[in-house]
Amino acid sequence: MQPFRSLVPRTWRKGGTKPPKDAAARALLAGVAFPDVSDPQVGHGPLPEHPEAPDRVAGCVARLQSRGELWRSLKKLQRRRATDEELQLCHDESYILGLEKLAKVAAAEGRPHYVPAHDLVCLSQVHSDEEEDTFVTGGSLEAARFSVGGLLEMVDEVLASKGPSCGLALCRPPGHHASRNRSSGFCLVNNVAVAATYARSRYPDVKRVLIFDWDVHHGQGTQQIFEQSCDVLFVSFHRHDGHIFYPCTGSPTEVGCGAGRGYTVNVALPEGFGDAALWAACSQVLLPASRSFRPDLIIISAGFDAASGDPIGGCGVAPKAFGLLTRELRRLAAEHAHGRLLFALEGGYNVGVLAECVEEVMLELVAEEPAGDAEPFSDAPLWLEGSPCQEAIRETCELHKGPPLRLPLPESKTERRHSASRSATSLEDSFVAAAAAAAAAAAAAAAAA
Repeated sequence: MQPFRSLVPRTWRKGGTKPPKDAAARALLAGVAFPDVSDPQVGHGPLPEHPEAPDRVAGCVARLQSRGELWRSLKKLQRRRATDEELQLCHDESYILGLEKLAKVAAAEGRPHYVPAHDLVCLSQVHSDEEEDTFVTGGSLEAARFSVGGLLEMVDEVLASKGPSCGLALCRPPGHHASRNRSSGFCLVNNVAVAATYARSRYPDVKRVLIFDWDVHHGQGTQQIFEQSCDVLFVSFHRHDGHIFYPCTGSPTEVGCGAGRGYTVNVALPEGFGDAALWAACSQVLLPASRSFRPDLIIISAGFDAASGDPIGGCGVAPKAFGLLTRELRRLAAEHAHGRLLFALEGGYNVGVLAECVEEVMLELVAEEPAGDAEPFSDAPLWLEGSPCQEAIRETCELHKGPPLRLPLPESKTERRHSASRSATSLEDSFVAAAAAAAAAAAAAAAAA
C-alpha cells in the first residue's frame, strides 16, 4: 500500500443535476446510522493520519444531507448487526474468532493492533507492526458486523419488498481485500461477498450474481472467495503496475479455476487511467460478459480511489464519470436483473472527492429510469478524458473469447491502424470523386452556355 498522506478535501461542487420532485423513496441508503466511533465497543479506529477514517462516511452523509431533495428521496435503512452465521457464509469460523481475539486484546490494551500481513489471524502471535496497514481496535469487529449488516438489510429490502430496486451501502470498514481467512488493505470482512452469498442462499430467484469492482485496487479477497464458483461472475477494472501497486494481483490471466474457470474477469489498467478507460472497458467487457452470464442481481464494489485528487489511487477519473456509469448500469440491470443494482462503498480517501462521487451515484439512482430503447454503454459522451486503454481491454477479451463468456475481440492496434488508413483512403476517394463530379458539372454548364 502506498504511504499514507494527509487528506485535503476538495471543495464540494454545488449545483448540478437535481432529483425529480416526485423522487420519494426512489433509492435505498444504508450506513447512515453508522456506529459511533467514540464508543470503544463498536467504533473502528480512528488512527491518526490513517486514510481509512470515520470522516469518509460522515462526509458522504453530510454531503447528501446538504442536498435536501436528494436526501428526502432516499429511504434510510436501520442499522443491522450481521450474525456469526452470516459472516461464515464466506469466512472461516476460526478467522472470525481470530479477529474477535485481536479486538479483545486491542480493547484491553487501549491501543490498535495491526493484522498480520502473511499469517492467519487466528494462528499468529498478537503483535503491532507499524509497517502494516490493516488495524483492529476494540470495536472493529462490531463495526464490521454493522458494515455487512447494512448491505444485507439492503438485499432484503430489494428482494423481499416492492420498494426501490437500487441503493448504496456506506460500508466501513471496506471489504473487498478480505479473503476467507485473511484481512488486508484496510478490510476485515468482505461485505460484498457475504451479501452475494446471502442473496443466493436465501432467495430462490437469485441464482447468479454479478459483482463488478471498479475500485482502483484489485479486489483479490472477493476473487479468492469466488474463484471456483460459476454462480458468481467477478469483473474487476483496476490499476495494475506489476509488482508495484497494491495488491499486485489482478492480472488478466487470473480467470478462475475448477468450475469457476472463466467467471473471473480482470482488466488491468495503467497508472493514471481516466474516464475513457472505464467507459471502454464497460462497453467491451462488462456489457457482453453480463449478457452472457445473465445475472439475477448486480452488486458494485464501489471504490472511488480512482477519482482525480485521491491521495492513493494515482488516476484521473472525474467524479461525474461514476454517475455516468451508474446510469448505464441501471440500464444493464434492467435487462436481466429486474433492475436490482446495489452499491457497497469500498475505497476513496479524499473526503471531499469521495462525497462528490457518492452524490453523483445517488443522483443517478434516484433519477427517472433511463429510456428502455437505449443500449447500455452505447453513447459515449464527448467529455470523457484519457486513453481508452484498448490494448489492456483486448488482452482480457482474448483470454475470454471462448466459453463461458465468449467476449468479442476488439480490433488490435494494427487492425485499428489499417481501418483508419482505409477510412482515410475512402474519404480521399470520396473527395476526388466529388471534385470530379463538380468539375464535370461545371464543364457541362459551360458547354451549355
